[in-house]
Amino acid sequence: MNCGNYLHFLLVISLCHTVMNQLYCRQNSCEMPSVEYVVRVDGTFSDAKAVARLHDLELVDEMIGFKGMYIMHSKASALKRRKRRAMVSIGGPGVKWFIKQEFLKRTKRSSVPTVFWDDPLYPDMWYLNRASKGRGYDMNVLEAWELGYTGRGIKITIMDDGIDYTHPDLFVTYDPKASIDINGHDNDPMPNIRNRDNKHGTRCAGQIAAQGNNSVCIVGIAHNAQIGGIRMLDGYITDRVEAETLHFRQDYIDIYSGSWGPEDSGKLYEGPGILAQSAFQQGVVTGRRGFGNIYVWASGNGGSLDDSCACDGYSSSPFTLSVSGVSESNTRPWYLEKCSSTLASTYSSGSPMERMISFTVNQP
Repeated sequence: MNCGNYLHFLLVISLCHTVMNQLYCRQNSCEMPSVEYVVRVDGTFSDAKAVARLHDLELVDEMIGFKGMYIMHSKASALKRRKRRAMVSIGGPGVKWFIKQEFLKRTKRSSVPTVFWDDPLYPDMWYLNRASKGRGYDMNVLEAWELGYTGRGIKITIMDDGIDYTHPDLFVTYDPKASIDINGHDNDPMPNIRNRDNKHGTRCAGQIAAQGNNSVCIVGIAHNAQIGGIRMLDGYITDRVEAETLHFRQDYIDIYSGSWGPEDSGKLYEGPGILAQSAFQQGVVTGRRGFGNIYVWASGNGGSLDDSCACDGYSSSPFTLSVSGVSESNTRPWYLEKCSSTLASTYSSGSPMERMISFTVNQP
């Protein structure tokens, strides 16, 4: 599966509740009244009724939390008469004062406005927005954003062939503290662009944390997260390389994303070595300031060769969250591997005509 590594931000189901205003919908429809008054009456509810009758008003109810203050509406017949007067005065036994209510315009404030994202490829990101357009299912990301889940405060690192942190959609969210070059023995995770295959990590980073509303490319699912990269797939790989990768900054990084594993040939059973297993275990037990690091893993791409993710010791590890894919047409992708360790599925690429939208490294 390609980059099924951002599930942790997608497991949010939004339930919308419509609450009817009990003041106006208790006995009547919720249509806006012609005129509304709040009248302060010293006396009983019956006294307020008498005041309403005196002025040909409809007594709606006593205000919630305001004893002796009553909501009154103008009846249609009375409204016509009042339009002839310069000022309406409400008086009578026990009336202390009244206030004519002005109808105010208020807009709902959510974490993101209804119309948003000037990123030019956002309209093509069907897996984020097609449900809102009535075109099928998506991953409920808009609902998660509206609830405030945008990745803010979360530190994620991509364990891959590096990430191009100079990309205009990444340099704001890039976190050097969550980055290292295991292959080159330095702190710079920039991919070796002489090898044009070294773009996978950057693409995954973009799907997760591309900056929004910067008029560039796309918006990431967790666009407020801090994103780092570990360059570890662009060189020789050993148990030591994997262990150092999995162990890097366990006290600082919240989520590690891995979209790699043994060759998906349908002929191999491989898993992490002794050192990598130790790094996994230490991360989930003591990492993330005692809450445990989260290792999200792609379930594998060997479905066409009858490979099973049960034979992949990384995606089937008890220390990882294994994620599979669903095509744009809501079917099983041709590369999908089936096994019981898969915890969830997210939209991914399918046939050549079904693609995800992300970006790649800045080519010279």
